[in-house]
Amino acid sequence: MKLVPAKISRAIRRALRLSADAMKVAEEKKANATASAEVAKEKAAEAARQQAVAEKTLKELEKGKEQLEKMRADAAKAAENEKEEQKAWKAEEDKLKGFVAECGELDKGIEELQQKMRDLANELMQAKEKKTAKELERNEQEFVVQKAAADAAAAGGIKRAALEAQQKAAAAYEEAQEHCNQQELKAEEAEKERKVAQADADMAQAMHDDAVEEVQNRVASKNMVVELRDGVQAYYDEVTKMTKSMEALIAENEGKEEGKKPHELMREDPNVKNSMIEYNKMVGVFRRLFHEEREFFDLAAESNKEISENAQAAILLQCDPAE
Repeated sequence: MKLVPAKISRAIRRALRLSADAMKVAEEKKANATASAEVAKEKAAEAARQQAVAEKTLKELEKGKEQLEKMRADAAKAAENEKEEQKAWKAEEDKLKGFVAECGELDKGIEELQQKMRDLANELMQAKEKKTAKELERNEQEFVVQKAAADAAAAGGIKRAALEAQQKAAAAYEEAQEHCNQQELKAEEAEKERKVAQADADMAQAMHDDAVEEVQNRVASKNMVVELRDGVQAYYDEVTKMTKSMEALIAENEGKEEGKKPHELMREDPNVKNSMIEYNKMVGVFRRLFHEEREFFDLAAESNKEISENAQAAILLQCDPAE
């Protein structure tokens, strides 16, 4: 019984060693990637929760701001009268209403843009800049209105209580607006943190997938080299069976007047065919190793000459045309 060539055995040992080392490293990478993925997912989830809280608070502040705006408008209306001294104040107040209406429309635009924050970040920033400019104009107009109101009050055209109510409502509105602006910033920051956390989670998952693939590749390499070893051994086993069966057939055929030639007996012996089948299988594994695992093929290929010589010797032993 012939044994698998030593060079193939060495290739198997090298493949097993490399596979074991790579699997150990890959398993560590896999474990680390899995842990990182879990942490990143939790961060992403927490960022999403914080964003939801910020957006909810923002909506509540927007509702409060609308109520304060109504109170402010009611206070301004109560302060109106038909005296001539109030005309200048009313004219400026009308301008202020226009600016307030424009700010309200811009607020709606910002709320819509926030729903498309990822894709329309630039447009959102432009809208905010425009809003800031309008708010500056509005603040300047409020100063003009307050001055005109003070002038009208000095002339006795506005009741002091109505003027104070208007001023309080305006101050409350400004405070609510400031809270809204701060909450918008918090919502934007929460969205940024969520994106970063999601990116970390995606990266960790990719590292995990790479580690799993590396383990699978190393196992496949080891299995292919072991398959080659088994294929060579299976071929040698079939050659041994063929040798024994042919020796028996030749011995049985000797002395007969119409005895068959060895090459004729080889055609009839099924073990010869089986050995050829195993030979083709072995060659097929060598071919796959050449294309898929060239490093191990180069280690094992040095045994090709030994295998070929053994195969030729097994055939010639039974049927040598030179004898």
